[in-house]
Amino acid sequence: MKFTRHTLAFLIASALAVCVCSEETTEVDNRPEFKPTTIQAPFLEQFTDDWLTRWSPSEATKENKDGGETFSYVGKWIVEEPNVYPGIKGDKGLVAKSAAAHHAISAPLKTPLDNTGKTLVVQ
Repeated sequence: MKFTRHTLAFLIASALAVCVCSEETTEVDNRPEFKPTTIQAPFLEQFTDDWLTRWSPSEATKENKDGGETFSYVGKWIVEEPNVYPGIKGDKGLVAKSAAAHHAISAPLKTPLDNTGKTLVVQ
């Protein structure tokens, strides 16, 4: 399978968790601090503050050819730290923020990616 310079789309799901702490405990935030990696890869995203310079939310409308349902990608995206404790301080991820809405977002590949005979891993 070949991937071109065209965009590679991802649907990213988020999970939430709750941390319940005693009122008597004084919490010290000793979580590790996020540091961007220097690892090189065909596509690597760490959702730093300039993420919107790389990612484009879709505003497309789709009609089914048989005259069926028409819908638009109106879901809102945001990059934020997880509310899971413990985590990495400053580590951010892409979150779909609109309930019951179609979401689509994409980012371009820097160079064509040919994974013929190889496994493609998206995580």
